[in-house]
Amino acid sequence: MKYISLGIILLLPILASCKKVEMESQFRENEILIDGKNDDWAGQYTFLEKEKISIGILNDKTHLYLSIGTNDRLLIRKIMGQGFVLWFDAQAGKNKKYGIRFPLGRQNPGMDFAGERGARMPDDRQLEAIKTGNELEIIGKDEEILRKVILGSTTDFEVKLNLDYGMLQYELKIPLQKEDEFAIGIGTEAGKKIGVGFMTQEMDREKMRSGMPGGMGGRGGGMKGGGGRMGGGRPGGGMPGGLSQEMMQPLKIWATVQLAAQD
Repeated sequence: MKYISLGIILLLPILASCKKVEMESQFRENEILIDGKNDDWAGQYTFLEKEKISIGILNDKTHLYLSIGTNDRLLIRKIMGQGFVLWFDAQAGKNKKYGIRFPLGRQNPGMDFAGERGARMPDDRQLEAIKTGNELEIIGKDEEILRKVILGSTTDFEVKLNLDYGMLQYELKIPLQKEDEFAIGIGTEAGKKIGVGFMTQEMDREKMRSGMPGGMGGRGGGMKGGGGRMGGGRPGGGMPGGLSQEMMQPLKIWATVQLAAQD
């Protein structure tokens, strides 16, 4: 199994402000197998150093292919524990009207990261729950759930998440066109620009203070990685539940993507 090298990553704070990047998709020339690996993505990644994430984008005449990779333990905790949403804006803006939520985060069985285990990587039981998870959500404005999709129900749309040897890999195949707002697709065509948002769910501070589910409360242990130690007791700034300031900040990236047209 091959993995991209992300280098030595310093644990710097992730800014709450939304980062905007420009990216160009390449026209797909080889088969892309949606298997949660990066074997098909050599030379296709853009590494965002501050966010500690690599993003690869390809397209053909009918589909967009996307691959995301990170070995940053803090970001992996956010994606797995809080859930991850890809937003698609066919007008190349930052409108959050059509998104795909996967993984679902703590609402998945076995995905509770609270308590003493909250500062550690997912254990084998949690990893197995991720790999066998078979549902995602199509969401709209204000994150209203438009429909739920069982993975593997169609080959026209595929998504796979894998976590091995400390590397999280996410792959997606989605149609460029769609018939209506409930259909799976972006609503665009090859050669045009689109907006793509990469976001983790924001933590509910009120729920954290009250210890309710969904707030990711509870005391955290320590976590070492990159440039130093994080967590361990109650951090500065009065963050509830022993969580660090970095953990409280969601991932927020908007990319303007130029889709490739076939020559």
